[in-house]
Amino acid sequence: MSTDECIETSKNSINDSSRLYSFAEEQKISNFDAKRGAEAAFASAIRKIVSHGVIPEMASLTFNFPQKLSDNDYNYIREFSKGIKLASSILDVPVLSANVFFDSNYKFPLSSIIANGPISKDSNPISSSFKNPGDFILSLGSHRGELRFSVYARIMECEEVGPLPMIDLIMERQIRQLILTGNQIGIIKSVTNVSAGGLSTSIANSIIKGGNNIGARIHLSTKIQNKELLFGETRGLFLISISEESMIEIERLCMNLGVPCTAIGRVTDNGQYTFNDLIDIKCDKLIENQEKSKNQLSAY
Repeated sequence: MSTDECIETSKNSINDSSRLYSFAEEQKISNFDAKRGAEAAFASAIRKIVSHGVIPEMASLTFNFPQKLSDNDYNYIREFSKGIKLASSILDVPVLSANVFFDSNYKFPLSSIIANGPISKDSNPISSSFKNPGDFILSLGSHRGELRFSVYARIMECEEVGPLPMIDLIMERQIRQLILTGNQIGIIKSVTNVSAGGLSTSIANSIIKGGNNIGARIHLSTKIQNKELLFGETRGLFLISISEESMIEIERLCMNLGVPCTAIGRVTDNGQYTFNDLIDIKCDKLIENQEKSKNQLSAY
């Protein structure tokens, strides 16, 4: 959680009171597979909007190209465009603008995506913070524990080890519908998009934002390795918290939409974060470490 990626991920998306904006790029994936990188970036931008209970409405692209394009650059553009077209179609979010810049300082193409959605007066915004002790914590989607290009892999200097992360656009669309529907009927207390730092870091961020001695007790049985369980950055994995009374309703929604749903723990009021027998830490220590890291980063 002390890395700049994890701290940046814990922040809210930008909003101007009337619209919510989110920015995403998947350049590392694009360097190996431009089409998959485009799908990953587009889905990531949409995910951040949905995590706040906002309906994504449109997206825009920015391309930064070298002054002279090589055959590899043209191939990148073709494959990236295919990925954007597919993601836009499946996720039903149109791309309304694309800005293109040429600069001799660029050695290879770079791209980014900004998605946005309207915040209406009737909107019911969701936060990522755990709120009520006793609430159930559920995962939506399948945790694959992918470590390639993760924060863990960068720290352990093995970023390019393992398969490229998968992108399941159809499942992303189904989870989006579930979250927006669940929020509309008022049964979802919090939503977290698992990203930088993996599952363990996403839970920790929800605890920190909850404050007031909020903690979490997590128990999750899985066949993947412990490092994959804690730090794997599965694209499209979400965490939600709900009251016990809403369990039957959320299970019904998941069944109707074909979304894998697993109860992995509960929100507590003991100021402690436990995850199987792998993590056992006081939440005050989490907050202290994150604040220290923020101060160190701001000094640079």
